[in-house]
Amino acid sequence: MINHRNGRWQNAQHHRTKNKEFALITNQKVEKGEQFYLSYDTCKICGSRLDSWGTPEMFRGYGFVEPFPQRYLIHSVRLKFALDEKSALETSKRHVDKVGNNSELVVKWHVPPSQAGLDFLQKELTRLQEVGTRKDVLKGNPQAVTDSEWNAIWTYHQALVVAFTTALKHAPAEQISDEVWSMGKKWYNDLSGDDMLHRFY
Repeated sequence: MINHRNGRWQNAQHHRTKNKEFALITNQKVEKGEQFYLSYDTCKICGSRLDSWGTPEMFRGYGFVEPFPQRYLIHSVRLKFALDEKSALETSKRHVDKVGNNSELVVKWHVPPSQAGLDFLQKELTRLQEVGTRKDVLKGNPQAVTDSEWNAIWTYHQALVVAFTTALKHAPAEQISDEVWSMGKKWYNDLSGDDMLHRFY
């Protein structure tokens, strides 16, 4: 299996040939010894995943927290935003934040956030932070959850904390509106015209 990564890291696409055989093509020059990266959700044969999957869906479907860039879609409050590392982007028009390891994260809002959406993020962030204070207590029976599952759960927990904290800190006050509620059932579709390699960011 070829590893998943979106954004500038994605250097290959897979598809089925007319004979229904697997084919791999590169999107850019790949140096000798360089790793191939596919997208598991923005590929040409990914169907509805293209616009409706993000980091939580990747965790649910494949069991890992994808590295940056990450994308978050919260359908109940119609939020859609992405995070990426500053070094991977031109950041002149993006909101930038520093995280624990001194890397900087950039936020891109795919749709204007509503106040209801931001209130939801704040409520969820508070809940996640409270859960984090009980990590040792929650472990309970060490045989009930394997170490790999336990570590995956807390990696995902930390990803959510970082994402929600960064999104709230850099929510564009001038763009907060209820516009998203009038965008129909396919509110989450990317209408920016970006090609698939840049659908996340």
